[in-house]
Parts: sequence; C-alpha cells; structure tokens
Amino acid sequence: MAKIWIGYISCGLGHKKAGLSLIEVFEKNPPYIFNLLNFSSLKIFYEEGYRFLVKKLPLLWYLIYRLYFLGSFKTCLLYLHLFVFRNFVKEVIKKEPSVLISTHFFVSQIVAYLKSQKRIRTKLITVITDYGLHPLWLNKFTDYYIVSSEEQLNLISKKLSFPEERIKIYGIPLRRGFFKQQELKSLEEKYRKPSKLFSILLFSSAFGLGPFVEIIKKFYKKCGIFVIYGENKKVKNFLSSLKEPLYLLSFEYKEEIWELVELSDIIITKPGGISITEAIIKKKPLLFMDYFPGQELDNLNYILKNNLGFYPESIEELLALIDNLIKDRDILLKIRENFKKVETGDSALKIKELALKLLKNDS
Repeated sequence: MAKIWIGYISCGLGHKKAGLSLIEVFEKNPPYIFNLLNFSSLKIFYEEGYRFLVKKLPLLWYLIYRLYFLGSFKTCLLYLHLFVFRNFVKEVIKKEPSVLISTHFFVSQIVAYLKSQKRIRTKLITVITDYGLHPLWLNKFTDYYIVSSEEQLNLISKKLSFPEERIKIYGIPLRRGFFKQQELKSLEEKYRKPSKLFSILLFSSAFGLGPFVEIIKKFYKKCGIFVIYGENKKVKNFLSSLKEPLYLLSFEYKEEIWELVELSDIIITKPGGISITEAIIKKKPLLFMDYFPGQELDNLNYILKNNLGFYPESIEELLALIDNLIKDRDILLKIRENFKKVETGDSALKIKELALKLLKNDS
C-alpha cells in the first residue's frame, strides 16, 4: 500500500477533481486515492441527497450548511461519520499511511480525530477547495493547511491559534492541462474559431443550472459561444434548433476544458471553487449566473471583492452587461490585471513537494 493517500468524496465534482489533479503530478509510486463514500453502503444517499438538496431545495441546503457552524452539531456529525465510515477507520488504522492529503472536510475530520486519540501518526494535509472557510475544515490536528488567500490563512491562524508557517497559500489544485503552454493560433485552428472573435464560455455546473437559453438566444449571432450544458436537456434541444449561428460549439462534457477557457474572453458559470481557480490561472474574467447558498456565496464574494468578475442581479442586467463587454473590450483588459494579485501558481506540484518532504522526514 502506498505511503501517501489522497482522499475525497464524490458529492459534486470539485473535491474529486482536486484529488485527481494531485494524482497526476506523481509520476513514480503514485499515491493511493480513495472516495470516502466507497467505504459505506450509504454512498448513493450522500451523492443523491446532496444533488437533490442543492438543485431542488437550496434554502434547506443552506440551513444545513449553517447548522455546521454549531459546535454541538459538528461533534454529532463526527461521531455519526465515525460509525458510517467505520470501514475507513479500520483501514486507515491498520495501514496507517505516512501522509494523507484530504480534499474534503469529512475525510479531514475523521483523520484528525484518530490523530487526536493517538490511533494513528499520519501527517494530515488538508486542501481547502473553496475561497471561504467553513468551520468543518477546522481542526487542530491537521498538520498543514492548503489555502487560496491571505484571508483564509489569517482566519485559520486566529481561530485555531495555528502556526502560520504550516498554512500554505498554494491555491486549489488543477489538472495538468491548465499549465500546458499552447499557442492561441493553434487552438483557433483546432476549433476553427475565427481569430479575434469575441467569445463566451457558458459553463454549467454538474447539475445543468442557469439561464442558458436566454443568453444563447440573445448572442448566438453576435459573438462566439462555447457551451458546456451538462445534464441540461432543455439547452441541448434548444441548441439543435438554432440556425446559422455566428460561431457555436457545444458539449455535454469537455475533458480539455482548459482549451475552451484559453479561447474565451469571458467565462459565464457558477462560483464553484474549481471553476474560479481555472479562470484565475488563465486570467479570464468571470460572470456569474447564479450560486448555491453556502460555500458558493463565499466564492462569489471573493471574486467580487478582488474585482475579477461580475454578478448581475437579474437576467436583464446579465444580458446588458454581456452586450457592453462585447462592445468595450477595454473593460476586460483592466480586469485581467487584477488576476496578478491573486494567482497562486501550480498548487498540485507544491502539495506534492510538501507531501514528499513529510514522507522523507517520516522515513
């Protein structure tokens, strides 16, 4: 069994993508990567329950999210998960990895508890995959925190009396494709995109939410549009009805999403931690359609605070803003300058170096 483990859970895609991004940088002796939910018979309940709440009952999801701020609720959740994921508890005690990198607070919470009880001596690296700081991320038995901002560093240091040198502003790990050097001209040739054509990347969440039809209907003859429609069958059917768009490519899912990000002038999406980081790496201004109450509100506020994008209050304002950006590209050029203040570089490589250093010290 590998001495380095990487743990995530598959509620949504962000935590899983962060974990898979870390695996990519280990060329030799790859870590053991696991989905915590695979250690329980309740996997479907967690995945589908989360999906149902955020899609159908977002206010109830927000209430649950806020309950996590209560210390008593946090403690109850820990003991519940020690039981639900008892097979994982047995596994990690039995095999005791030297280093465990966690991209979800459920994993960190369990491992930190076992460390507090001296059941394991594993070094725990917790990778925070959003731009806020939910209380469930916080525990004194994490050895290193990976964060995306100075604000997160200060909050962890203050709330836990945690040494600042063990909080690293590395950012959220992304897939290797986002760090490939690709010429814009070659990408334009690959996708047959007219040079200098103003283009939008309209990017759905995994649940296919957002006013896609309104945006496409308004602009499909005015600019280039890339559409990732996910599970949104309404959008898929609508796209097939369009006649003679100026330039439009659509995908249910796109593995090489970094290529479409590179080709686009703005990204219209929801404020997930991974999506935001992808835009930051490529210095692409963001325009948000909607957000899930909870962690996505924190992400949205981070972008607005640092002047990296926009959040119109209505569909009408959204459409008017896009129209204005098409006419005046200088607005986007000014915004792109702001990305230099928040970029953190290649997080996955930095986390790998930290994990290997801890592994070496343990041997």
